[in-house]
Amino acid sequence: MNSELELLVANRTKELEEANKLLRVRSDTDCLTKLSNRRFYERRLDENISTAKRNETCLALLMIDIDSFKAYNDHYGHDNGDLTLVHVAESIASSLPRGTDLVSRFGGEEFVVLLPSTDAAGALVIAEKIRINIEALDIKHAQSNTGVVTVSIGVEAIKADKLNKIDLFKHSDIALYSAKDNGKNSSCLYSGQHSQQR
Repeated sequence: MNSELELLVANRTKELEEANKLLRVRSDTDCLTKLSNRRFYERRLDENISTAKRNETCLALLMIDIDSFKAYNDHYGHDNGDLTLVHVAESIASSLPRGTDLVSRFGGEEFVVLLPSTDAAGALVIAEKIRINIEALDIKHAQSNTGVVTVSIGVEAIKADKLNKIDLFKHSDIALYSAKDNGKNSSCLYSGQHSQQR
């Protein structure tokens, strides 16, 4: 009787552990794109900052926004908009060179990419690869200057001694708005009060 009870408890414990693991995965995953979500990104950001400070390396952040996405949804409908979000998410994920790089859906049509041990020049190269790969998807967008879905990307990389999540985010966001203001479909690197477009 005791061995049956022990076996039953062991099986229930295993089932509970598996259920908890599945719940953790679901709570960290964006249900539409299957990327990690903002909560997971925030946790990973803290971990990456700690690692960068300890190893005295850079951490780069890319902020990615789909250009004229509201106009896309208005013209093609939200079902097509959702499908486009999935395609863009897959393209970003497949453009990242390392398993330690992380792409997350930040909200709406915005994505963020964390690039550990990556300086500004390296981050800009990856941003351009992402931008080019998304444009190459050739998803029609009648309201876009290019006729296809494109993205704008803000880039910032900060080294350990100056690294903090407020500046990393703020600078990437400023660079993103520079990319938008300069005609969209571009990557901009933050540099001081302004950004350098590519």
